Amino acid sequence: MKNLKLKGTLAVGLLSLTTLVGCGGTSSVSSENTITFWHTFSKSIQNVLNRKIESFEKYIQERDGVEINIEQSPRGDYDSLADGIIKGYAVGSTPTLTVAYPDNVAYYLGLETNPGDFVVKLDDFFEDPELGFAADKTLNPNGKGTDDIVTSFFEEGQNYMYEGTYSLPFMKSSEIMLYNVDVVTQALTNLGIQQGADVYMSDITWNELMAICEEIAAKPEEYGLDTKLGDAYPLYYDSDANFFITQSYQRNIPFISMNEEGVGSIDFNNPQAVALINEFKDLHDRKILTTKGVENKYGSDFFKAMKSVFVVGSTGGSGYSDPGVSFDVGVCKFPVYEGISEDRAKYVSQGVTLCLLNNSSDSAEVNDKKVRYGWEFMKYLLNTTNNIDLCLSSEGYIPVRESCYEDEAYQAYLNEQDYMSIVGKTVIEEINGNYFNYPVFQGSDTAREEVEGAVKNTLLGTRTAEENLKIAYDETIKDMR
Repeated sequence: MKNLKLKGTLAVGLLSLTTLVGCGGTSSVSSENTITFWHTFSKSIQNVLNRKIESFEKYIQERDGVEINIEQSPRGDYDSLADGIIKGYAVGSTPTLTVAYPDNVAYYLGLETNPGDFVVKLDDFFEDPELGFAADKTLNPNGKGTDDIVTSFFEEGQNYMYEGTYSLPFMKSSEIMLYNVDVVTQALTNLGIQQGADVYMSDITWNELMAICEEIAAKPEEYGLDTKLGDAYPLYYDSDANFFITQSYQRNIPFISMNEEGVGSIDFNNPQAVALINEFKDLHDRKILTTKGVENKYGSDFFKAMKSVFVVGSTGGSGYSDPGVSFDVGVCKFPVYEGISEDRAKYVSQGVTLCLLNNSSDSAEVNDKKVRYGWEFMKYLLNTTNNIDLCLSSEGYIPVRESCYEDEAYQAYLNEQDYMSIVGKTVIEEINGNYFNYPVFQGSDTAREEVEGAVKNTLLGTRTAEENLKIAYDETIKDMR
C-alpha cells in the first residue's frame, strides 16, 4: 500500500537533487560500472548508507577485481522520485536501484512493452548458486533468504499484475495508537473500569475506544483538553485513506481487487462503504474524532497541545508525537472492529520497498552487469545486521527479517523502555506480522487518493458520502483508462 506522506524521517521534504557518491567524492568509475540508487532518505540514513556503500564497493573490488560505484541520488519525496522514473523511462535516464511504493512498481510494470523490459523480476536471483541469498557469506552472513522475511512484507512484492516477485521490503512501518495515560486513567475510573490504562488499552476494541472517546467528548475541559479554539477531539487519525481502507478490510467491505488475469477492479462504490463514511461523519460531528484531511495538520500537533487524547499514525513519524515530560504516553495497536474474524484482524503495512530497473539506453550486457551488482547490493542491505543498522537510524521503521527480531543487540534495544523502543516493540510483538495486502495495479494508488478525498470532503460537509464516493470512483476509473 502507498505509505503516508509523513513529515517523519523518510519523507523529508525537498532534499537536494545533487547526486551523492558513496565515498563522498567525485567518482572516476565508468558509467557501466555505476549503480545509481534513487531514494528519499534523510541525512541520518544517508550517513549510515554511505558506510555500507563503502564496505560493499571495497569488498567487490577485492572479490571480483571490479571497481563498482554505488551512487546515491536523493530525489525528495516519493512522488518526485516516481515522476522522475516515469518521465525517464523513454529516454533512458532511470536508476538501477530505487525505493518505491508497491503502487509505483505497478505503474512501472504497466509502462513495459514486454514483461521484464523495465522492472526486473527478482525470483531467479533468490536461489542462484552464484548470486542467491546463500551464495556469499560476506554479503549475507547467515545465508537466510526469503523465508526469513516477514511473510506479509514479502508477499507485498508479489501482488502485481504479473506472477513473481518485483520488489522486496527494506524498512517497514505500520500504524499505532498513542494515548495520554493520565487522561485515559481518569476516564476509565469515571466509567467504572478498574483495570489500569496499559492493561485495558492493550486489548481494547473499537467499541470500547468509542466509549472512552464519548466520555471525554462530553466534558473535555474536565479532562484537560484545550477547547479554546473549538478544535479539541479525543481521537485524531493521521490518514483519512488508511482510516477508510483499514476499516474496510476489517469489516470486509469491498475496496479494490484483481482477477487471475491481473486486471484490477475498483470496488469501493458500494452501500457498505457509504455507511462507513457516514459513521465517520457522525463521530466527527459529535466532536469525537477528526483527521488530518479535515484539520490540515498532523495529529502530533494536537496530541502534544492537549487537543487530542489518542492519535493514530505511522510509526515512521511517531517520534514527532513525543511530548517529552509534559505527560506520560502509552503505546498500543489500534483496536480492531468488534466481532470480526481472526483473518480480518490485520493492519496496514507501510514503508520502504526496493526494486531493480533496466535502463533503456544501456545495452543488454551493461544492464545485466548493473542489475547483477544492484541485486548483490540490495541483498547486502537486507542482511540482518545492515537491516537493523539502517532501521535504527530511521527513528521509527522496523527491520523486515525475522532474524533481526531475534538478534541480541536488537532485542536489547527493544527492551530499553524508552519511547521509540516501545513503539518498535509494540509493532513487532503486538501486531506481530498481521498485515493485510491489497493487490496493486495501475489505478490502485488513485483509488487510495480518491477515497482519502471522499472521507475528507464528507467530514467537511462537502457533498454527501454517497456523492463523494461516486466522484472518487469515477475519477479512479478515468485514471485507469
